[in-house]
Amino acid sequence: MRYNFDEFITRKDTDCEKWDSLEELFGDGAALPLWVADMDFPCAEPIISALKARIAHPVFGYPRVPKALYDAVIGFYQRHHNWEIQPEWLATSGGIVHGINMAIQAFTQPGDKIIVQTPAYHPFFTAVNNNDRELITNPLLEEQGHYYMDFDDLEAKLQDGAKTILFCSPQNPTGRVWLPKELKRLADLALDYDALIISDEIHGDIVHAGHQHQTLASIAPELAKNIVTFVAPSKTFNIAGLATSFAVIPDLTRHSDFRRVLKQTGYSGPTVFGITAATAAYSSCDDWLAQMKVYLQNNLEYLRFYVHGMLPGVRLIEPEGTFLAWLDFRELGLEHTELKHKLIKQGKVALSDGCFFGQEGDRFMRLNFACPRSMLQSGLASIRRAIT
Repeated sequence: MRYNFDEFITRKDTDCEKWDSLEELFGDGAALPLWVADMDFPCAEPIISALKARIAHPVFGYPRVPKALYDAVIGFYQRHHNWEIQPEWLATSGGIVHGINMAIQAFTQPGDKIIVQTPAYHPFFTAVNNNDRELITNPLLEEQGHYYMDFDDLEAKLQDGAKTILFCSPQNPTGRVWLPKELKRLADLALDYDALIISDEIHGDIVHAGHQHQTLASIAPELAKNIVTFVAPSKTFNIAGLATSFAVIPDLTRHSDFRRVLKQTGYSGPTVFGITAATAAYSSCDDWLAQMKVYLQNNLEYLRFYVHGMLPGVRLIEPEGTFLAWLDFRELGLEHTELKHKLIKQGKVALSDGCFFGQEGDRFMRLNFACPRSMLQSGLASIRRAIT
């Protein structure tokens, strides 16, 4: 089946955060939203068909997690990432942010130091702070628009007593897809200091030409005792609203501890529709995913062309993965608040505020290019209008 990713689907008045929160969050309900990380593409047909078939049955009682769901997850990661997940390693959670919070509660204690590599997905900060742990930042190094891990600084902070690393792969917001040698060095440090890595790999299925995502757990199996990996179909297949994700925990003691904390919070498992959609996504939507990635690649090429040719003073941090572009506005010479004002008031375009990702995001913005080309074109023209 051929999918039409150029189709524009109106999402206003669907209680959609991306479109219906613009007035509240940006002060302008008419702004074009290129911010929060969900796609403006319709779901794959097998997901919609599976949901319709389930809705046709008029009873929506308490569900159980069927073997078919775990089989679908295992099959997908074997096909796409050459990662052999065992069924007993899997647990569900109500989204990756929920799962990360539960992992922090299960595996750390109040006051423990937790390392976050910045700029970082902002729920990482709240997950540490809201659970009364100490946030320790390990800023990424930037060199000519390319980001690297600062392993010397990371080791110093592990030496200083940090025992947990919140890791993002591919990295959000910079779009880095970590190389095997980088992952191996991270794993070696974790082993040397007996540190736990909580690895958010939600964007791992979306990488661009010339790059390949490798799961940290598959590249460093010796780290099995000290790694918890979170994956989900939400970004890959645009079903974030169904709040279904998976923790992959090879160490069975940690696995048991994680499930215990989930029960303490009252979480009983995914919804009927989350189970249905995730099973269909992981088992029947490879074709949609392949076509969507080609469309994203073409969007990225257009974005690259436009920024380089039409947005003087703006630099695109080349995304190797994700559908998010980290835009550097520093050469414009504007203060961050002035930049935000121009984008919203003059450009009427809503981007993710770089400062949400830490102080390293000053005068940066994050743009979501998982949208019809016409929408991306309008958004880029809006940015140009705002800053020129």
